[in-house]
Amino acid sequence: MWFTKSPKDVLKELNVSEKTGLSTEEVKKRLEKYGPNKLKGKPKKSLLQLFLAQLQDMLIYVLIGAAVVNIIAHGKDGIADALIILAVVLINAIVGVVQESKAEKALEALQQMTTPKSLVRRNGEVIEVNSEELVPGDILVIDAGRYIPADVRLIESANLQIEESALTGESVPSEKDANFITNDTKIPIGDKENMAFMSTMATYGRGEGVVVETGMNTEIGKIAQILDEDNNTLTPLQIKLEELGKILGYGALAICGIIFVIGLIQGREAVEMFMTAISLAVAAIPEGLVAIVAIVLSLGVKTMSRKNAIVRKLPAVETLGAVNIVCSDKTGTLTQNKMTVVKTYTLDNLRDISSQDGQKANIDETELIRSFVLCSDASVENGQDIGDPTEVALIVLGNKFDLEKNALNAKYKRVSENPFDSDRKLMSTLNEEGGKYRVHTKGAIDNILTRANKILVNGEILPLTEEAKNKILKVAEEMSDDALRVLGVAFKDVDSQISPEEMEKDLVVVGIVGMIDPPRTEVKDSIVEAKNAGITPIMITGDHKNTAVAIAKELGIATDISQSLTGAEIDEIPDDKFAKEVNKYRVFARVSPEHKVKIVKAFKEQGNIVSMTGDGVNDAPSLKFADIGVAMGITGTDVSKGASDMILTDDNFTTIIHAIEEGRNIFNNIKKTIIFLLSCNLGEVLCVFIATLFGWSIPLVATQLLWVNLITDTLPAISLGMDPGDKEVMTRKPRDPKESFFSEGAGMRSIVGGVLIGVLTLVAFYLGIIHSGTVPISVVKDSNPATREILTYGRTMAFIVLTFSQLFYSLSMRNSKKTIFEIGFFGNKFLIGSIIGSTDYASVSNILSSKNLNLKYNTASLLELESGSNDPMAFTLTCIFLALIKGEQISIGIMLFFQIFWGILIGVIVAYVVRKFMEYTDLQKSGFITVFIIAVVLLSFSISELLNGNGYLTVYILGLILGNQVFIAKKEVTFFFDGVSNIMNILLFFILGLLATPAHILVNLFFAIVIAIVLIFIVRPIVVFGLMLPFDLKLNQKWLVSWGGLRGAAAIAFAIMVVNQYKSSPVDIFHIVFGVCLLSSLIQGSSMKWVTEKLHMIDPRNEVLRTFNYYVGKGNITFVKSVVDEGGILAHRQIKDISLDKHLIIAKVIRDDKLLVPNGSLVLKPNDVIVWSGEEYFDPNGQDLIEFTVTEHHAWNHKYIRDLKLPDNKLIISINRNDEIIPATGSTLIQTEDRILLFKGKNTK
Repeated sequence: MWFTKSPKDVLKELNVSEKTGLSTEEVKKRLEKYGPNKLKGKPKKSLLQLFLAQLQDMLIYVLIGAAVVNIIAHGKDGIADALIILAVVLINAIVGVVQESKAEKALEALQQMTTPKSLVRRNGEVIEVNSEELVPGDILVIDAGRYIPADVRLIESANLQIEESALTGESVPSEKDANFITNDTKIPIGDKENMAFMSTMATYGRGEGVVVETGMNTEIGKIAQILDEDNNTLTPLQIKLEELGKILGYGALAICGIIFVIGLIQGREAVEMFMTAISLAVAAIPEGLVAIVAIVLSLGVKTMSRKNAIVRKLPAVETLGAVNIVCSDKTGTLTQNKMTVVKTYTLDNLRDISSQDGQKANIDETELIRSFVLCSDASVENGQDIGDPTEVALIVLGNKFDLEKNALNAKYKRVSENPFDSDRKLMSTLNEEGGKYRVHTKGAIDNILTRANKILVNGEILPLTEEAKNKILKVAEEMSDDALRVLGVAFKDVDSQISPEEMEKDLVVVGIVGMIDPPRTEVKDSIVEAKNAGITPIMITGDHKNTAVAIAKELGIATDISQSLTGAEIDEIPDDKFAKEVNKYRVFARVSPEHKVKIVKAFKEQGNIVSMTGDGVNDAPSLKFADIGVAMGITGTDVSKGASDMILTDDNFTTIIHAIEEGRNIFNNIKKTIIFLLSCNLGEVLCVFIATLFGWSIPLVATQLLWVNLITDTLPAISLGMDPGDKEVMTRKPRDPKESFFSEGAGMRSIVGGVLIGVLTLVAFYLGIIHSGTVPISVVKDSNPATREILTYGRTMAFIVLTFSQLFYSLSMRNSKKTIFEIGFFGNKFLIGSIIGSTDYASVSNILSSKNLNLKYNTASLLELESGSNDPMAFTLTCIFLALIKGEQISIGIMLFFQIFWGILIGVIVAYVVRKFMEYTDLQKSGFITVFIIAVVLLSFSISELLNGNGYLTVYILGLILGNQVFIAKKEVTFFFDGVSNIMNILLFFILGLLATPAHILVNLFFAIVIAIVLIFIVRPIVVFGLMLPFDLKLNQKWLVSWGGLRGAAAIAFAIMVVNQYKSSPVDIFHIVFGVCLLSSLIQGSSMKWVTEKLHMIDPRNEVLRTFNYYVGKGNITFVKSVVDEGGILAHRQIKDISLDKHLIIAKVIRDDKLLVPNGSLVLKPNDVIVWSGEEYFDPNGQDLIEFTVTEHHAWNHKYIRDLKLPDNKLIISINRNDEIIPATGSTLIQTEDRILLFKGKNTK
């Protein structure tokens, strides 16, 4: 307890002289005894150790077991399947290693914080030495700008101030006093005025001290020890997956045993039943689950990075969703980490200071601000704050009132000064003014009042009365009660230069200012949102109790001071009692790093999932011990970042609430993925199990099941993992960490889905058998050569039905309470892309095929090339158009390049790999060549989209290359995709038909006809003939290609994308495009055969090639206009100061017919037109609104709305008068022929 001892006692105990310091020999002895002055840590884990750690998982053990069983059961034939399973294990391990190899950097950052050189007195001389060579007893010389290299007991100080935010988190430097002594052994670090600590920095003054602790014994060293402790507890998701792995492992063994026994009872051969048991084991285990969860978490990391949250450890993504306690550091996290003047007071004039520039001051306020600015050494250059934070706040105050420091210094040159002194608590400057001189003094107001005898009132210098003094002191006390830091200012005029000692006499007091580190403007709304989501915000700070509670009350974290505790008070409470009572408190002040850890542990002991946010070194231990440690990316130290699970790149507390929302959706998506996979696996198990009970052959062999589990199910499962999520997720309480994956009816849904899939597959197997042969199903066996082909046909039927039933089942998994039409068919483009595909070319090819129109000169291929490339380019151009109308800053050239580059490159690479694979593999025998092609298509689309490429173009290139390759079963694949393309086109047009309104189509029919005629007869021929000029094509061939440009579903889909993003368009884009497509199909489609014959283009020798693509739609937004009233709450306010719900934004502002960008600094003025953007509302029942016309004799005619005395359950929404919408306010006069729109709801009384 060095701070409780006098300098003399400390020097005596360390056996050192203040004047000479240690001798060289003594330093060597002490260096051997205490060791070097540096931080130590455990050796880092090697990549191999990290890799092996990823394999310590029950699900991984189950997968490795499945791989071994495959080799045992199938010998050489099972090696390929085993390698696929092991590849899944390898991928999962690699993903984990990549994420966690960067994890343990906290200690390295701490080690880098120690300073390389220090000034010490040894052998009577001041010399510079390496900081690692410092030993207890060294006399350290401290001056402004130097880092403190060890823990030091000050023995001399002169106006010394040390910035200790690394330990306390507080930005304001601490004043140091070597003569300070206390008997309180439990005072916080920030109150130890006679100590200086390692890794802090002297900002002002000078001093000397004796080194008392080095290395790991310093306060920073204690933090290093905490960070070095193992605290790798399992996350809720890891626990659930561990449990699931055990259930699946034991379940698979149980199923195998049961079916094996049943088979033996039925008199089957043991070998046959062993193979059946193996098939069931493969069916029961979702082999792709481990990799899918890792991929979904990784995609979650990518999504969060776009939202300013960088996740360092994969499981943290999901853990965020369970967080119900958010412990946050105050300074820099909840507040702006910037002292700001919020109040000024001159006699009888208390004023609140806003954040706006260009404010006006009266004569007294002008003098107050001018004196403060001239009496400050800080500056603000190019947005950078230089100097003491308190003085910076005064400079910023001057800027707000156009009293800029450089201009004032140039006009009123400083000629002398009396520097700040911790005894006087004052600073004075002498400046030239009007041929004479003026003293400006700032500091503690009570000290100023004792040195003043006059006061400035309305520009006049009057005698200072006791009444005036008391008024000033009362306001100062009120400011202090509000946790404001109070500074006073005074001046006096002199004829000539005077000495510093004469400056602070007979002063004229001007007034005081109150300053504070203010809360971030957006944090208050985030805290409200957090509370609505069942999350409790907790403030943990090193600041004083009153200041912390004041900020907490303003933000809505706490209601009164009884909800707060100090570090000293925590020490008085036994650990077990503190853990039980911790939920009562919302603010913890004057706490040390050890206290922060204790608080986090106490909350965790009560079953909470705790997140801790912070930016300083002092936050690092608690960041590590929390379930989720969140560091600040801008102001955060490397130490805090290294100890965290997540880093906020914008240092915004609001971002963590968004991250929690994302975490909740990610867990829900993982849950949907798991339930989907288990449903699919249950269906497979039931199919095999029931067939065995009936004495049938196995409908699906182990290889088919493995393929479905690893390939077919994987992409829809990943797509479910990328689902946009539920918009209402933040209106619900955090989930219970102990909650099962099968809670809230998910288990029953899994069973129902599994039973349906299993029964459908079994029925398909049965129909396939009886359709392809005349023998009873009971005699169709693998061992019977005569029925082997029939069995293969039945298995193929079962395989295709199983595959597609699982693919379409994934649509129902998106939301457990809403139908696919309620949540939006096109809401998840990856999922739709994983199921369907369609192109405009499909429309052309369908006509050519149905009419048997085989074309000359390979024109079908030309149509394929032109139409197939049409949709990908249209999609890219639509995206560019949407980005431009939304005002996004994009480079059209770069966007086009990446869309086309990745689109083509991925298509070519995948096509090459597939072609090579198919050369050496006979997939037809296995019965899943078509499913293999589906999997390849979906995989290539997903890869391209994830790399910001054009997935449509990738799929098109892939189909183009594979379509020109020769491979087994190509005919079957072509027929299959023809059928799929036809079905998907029908489905898409059906869905688009649901969205269209006949009345709107008729209204816009004229425009559609005009546009269709122009496109079909003018634009299309000109474009086609222009593009085909370089090619040697026949004239009739060019005309046919021109006529073959049907507008299909994709065109309408792209129109929907535009409408969804640009609802303020005065033109009904959707119905016009819909009409154009209908006319195109009617005119071009119905006349295709006739035109082909007239152009003599029919050639029976050639075939029509086919490809496939698809469309994706997005959600709905709408725009609303309002006008700013003079007396309204929006007038004269900056946009950033307006609290808006996160679902509502200001899209644009119109002032005097000029468009203004609605950035945060824009001040709204009366008569401004505001365009609001928000989510569109759809009324599900449509029975709440009543519309009627006011007749001449109606009771409301010629009455003001306020005089109607409407009941509580009725409200006039709007009035339509001569086709103009009139706002329905209380002062609106209702007139004859007004159309009234009335809302009628339930009576709340």
